Amino acid sequence: MKPQLTIAFLLLLFTSTLTGQTGVEFKVKIQPDNTSFQVIARPNFTSNNVAISGAQVTLRVPLGGFEIGNITSHIGNWTSSPTYEDTDSGYEYFFLAPSGAITGNNMEQGVEIPLFSFENIGGCTR
Repeated sequence: MKPQLTIAFLLLLFTSTLTGQTGVEFKVKIQPDNTSFQVIARPNFTSNNVAISGAQVTLRVPLGGFEIGNITSHIGNWTSSPTYEDTDSGYEYFFLAPSGAITGNNMEQGVEIPLFSFENIGGCTR
């Protein structure tokens, strides 16, 4: 069964030594095994000195069964925080963030950059 996953909020703050550079698209890609996911960024600018000064990814999934595990960082060191269960709405929220600033990254306009991957180690959700 393909898990239902909603990105409730995805925010990454990028700062560059060049001014006026904004615009990054983000997405979560489900992998062919239907249990692994990859979070990627795709900038609409090019820079050879980008710093990620703060970031948080929040995922909203139906209550019951989804559990984040086996986080693999591709840029920085991403970790998960305690979840929030909203029993009234029937959803659970997962929070992931890097542990500190990430500096010295090159970005090329339109090129996808894997930030981190993770697995659903809890099974299917509703």
